Amino acid sequence: MVQTSTSNQSPRRRGRANLPLVAGFALVLGILVLVAIFFRAGSPPVEEARTPPLKVQHQINSILFLATTAKAAGKRQEAIDQTEKALKLMETSKSNDWIQKATWLVTLSDLYRENGQWEKALAPLEKAKAVVVEHHLEEERITCEILEREGIFSYVNKKFVEAEDQFQQSLSCSQALNGSLSVETSQCLIWLAETYLSPSFNNPKRALQYLRMVEEVCSSSAPERPEQMMLCLKAQGIALMQLNKMTEAEEKLVAAQEIVARKLPANHNETQHIKVLLEQIHADKFAAAHR
Repeated sequence: MVQTSTSNQSPRRRGRANLPLVAGFALVLGILVLVAIFFRAGSPPVEEARTPPLKVQHQINSILFLATTAKAAGKRQEAIDQTEKALKLMETSKSNDWIQKATWLVTLSDLYRENGQWEKALAPLEKAKAVVVEHHLEEERITCEILEREGIFSYVNKKFVEAEDQFQQSLSCSQALNGSLSVETSQCLIWLAETYLSPSFNNPKRALQYLRMVEEVCSSSAPERPEQMMLCLKAQGIALMQLNKMTEAEEKLVAAQEIVARKLPANHNETQHIKVLLEQIHADKFAAAHR
């Protein structure tokens, strides 16, 4: 007897033969779906940054106002506490106002530095830089400010060549944004001058060139910028001392001292430094007169 080839089976029989294959495929697909659901359910939801509710944003702004008021009154620790509180609220509310966040991280770094807490000042500055890089804020003013603060840390750590490069970058950044020198660039110019007064450069004449630019900008500023002008006059005094022009140096330092007395908080951290510099000039003058 000749057996009939399986290819001659009816379509109905072939369909029944394929049923186990289809069922197996469906079973595997079902398992994959269940696994995907399981992992999705087991993974924590990713919370995206967003604009905080109006009530929360109002709360953040109110806290920042308290920080600003405390800073203006010379109450640095209170300003630090309020700034940290506001930044924490920005974090928990998943705020996407990156410029505000970076700006106040830089402010917190400044407050720590002005309070003598240098060991705490670097971390918020690094966080601010990370925000700028992650969210592509390189063309915003905050980038110039971060470069300037990095220069300050380099200067304090006696990395004067690195500091000069960072201050020059900050200055170029500010000029690119403003189109010319402005009050905002004056602090960077002062630090550049201080760098040229450092042992690595020892170039008081170059420092004075930058300081004359600061004096010109601050003199024409409205409102007044007493702190920048005071720092400028102090740096000019130091430069003139290095050039052994003691009478001119004394005039600059006395003018700086008068600004501190009239315009700035009594506990301003530059008060003692200016006093020491004036005492040094008086001692040098006394020694010169009795040779």
